[in-house]
Amino acid sequence: MKRGVSGRDLNAFSAEDGGLPQAKYLLHHWTELGLTDVQLTNYSVLLSQAGSSPSIITDKVSGQCFLPNGKPCDARSRNPASEDQLSSFAAYSAVGRLEAEVVDVQYGSMKKPDPSQHNEQWHQKNCTIETRTGTFSVHGKLLG
Repeated sequence: MKRGVSGRDLNAFSAEDGGLPQAKYLLHHWTELGLTDVQLTNYSVLLSQAGSSPSIITDKVSGQCFLPNGKPCDARSRNPASEDQLSSFAAYSAVGRLEAEVVDVQYGSMKKPDPSQHNEQWHQKNCTIETRTGTFSVHGKLLG
């Protein structure tokens, strides 16, 4: 961020103001930085609530399943290995099952991992994602 705009300036959004002051703050600074097509649009977001069973990630090779926090779960029953584990809440995940090749989201290119390299990184990429809660969204870059 430039010219005095920092994360500290953007306080947590509150239900009372809907984040309008923070949005106006960003609009002002982006315009000040030279962006010419900056628009402020109002919209509502509906978030699903966490279900009784958490989303899981299953390694297709070994069949081992993991919770979103990385802890293992029982692949046969799809339940957490321990009752004291809290399930993660994926607010943007749709109910259903997703199976796909690995996509490098930074460049949008398809990328298949080398099956001869059965290490932790390969297993994290070569997996199925099963989710039981609201739109599946991937952000970030897969390292490889």
